[in-house]
Formats: sequence, structure tokens, C-alpha cells
Amino acid sequence: MGRKRATDTDRTVRRKIDVAAAFAGDDDPPTSPAVRELVPLDAVPVLALGRGDLPWGELDELSAQLLLRVDGKTRAMQLVTGNARTPGECARELAALARRGLLRLLPPVQEGPDGVPLEIDLTML
Repeated sequence: MGRKRATDTDRTVRRKIDVAAAFAGDDDPPTSPAVRELVPLDAVPVLALGRGDLPWGELDELSAQLLLRVDGKTRAMQLVTGNARTPGECARELAALARRGLLRLLPPVQEGPDGVPLEIDLTML
């Protein structure tokens, strides 16, 4: 007669953890922020300053690359893809540029099936 085979549930250690007690008195700050800055990927980034007024000498390569791609029409999703860095890194950098006041994020303009904007910009009247 063979030996009884152990199943995965037999090998699992069963213990109860008191969650409230585990976190009680834990005043240590987290090592990283719980919620990172987010950029709506359907937003349209626009320059907050003129191209000549941007501090090009203070920018790293990724920041400069992203700012050069901003045209006021392209959505954030297209800006963060197709770069040498990951889309996550690019999205974080877009958020940092907006926080520094170099970019503004505008809501996207909804277009109809024929490419005509469905929203009317009353500021241009």
C-alpha cells in the first residue's frame, strides 16, 4: 500500500492574522506614495509657455522629447507611446511637466464620424 499523497491545501500553513493589530501603531510613512500622479490619457497637453520661453537647458532628454511632441492636438496617449522610455515613465514625466507649469492638460474635443468637432469653443467667438 502506497503512501498518501499530500495536496496543496495540506501543505498550506493555516493561521489567522488580526489585521487591526498588525497595523496598530504603525506610524512609519510609506516608502513610496500610495497614489502616483496620473495623467488622463485622453487629455490634450498644450504648452503653457511659448516654445522660446521654455527652460530647455534645465530639462532632461525625456522632458525635452515630450515637449517637442506637444502640438495642442495630440492626446497624451499618443505622446507617451512610441518613445525610448516606457509609457508609464512618459506619463509620469508629463504629470511632472504639468505640475511645473510647463504644460496644461485640456479635455479632448469629441469628433463626429466625419471628423467635425462636436463641441463648440465659445472662447474663439
